[in-house]
Amino acid sequence: GFDYVNEEIKVTLNGEPTGSGFGRNVLGDPRIGLTWLVNELSALGIACEQDQIVTTGTCRVPVTVKPGDRVDADFGVLGKVGCSFV
Repeated sequence: GFDYVNEEIKVTLNGEPTGSGFGRNVLGDPRIGLTWLVNELSALGIACEQDQIVTTGTCRVPVTVKPGDRVDADFGVLGKVGCSFV
């Protein structure tokens, strides 16, 4: 029942909102990007392995960062992720 297409992802830079994006911004549905990747790798004889992490693309324009910045992304019910740059 999860809506991959319409889930909003909110991004902050140093605690300040920088905008948001939606799953549909990745080829209309992030599962389309994942399917394409798996098919391309398979054609090259490369298998996706258990426990590998796969990203399907970006749902918004990337944030420009500099040393000392922190970026956080809130994926709603899927959770949050953040990183700091040194």
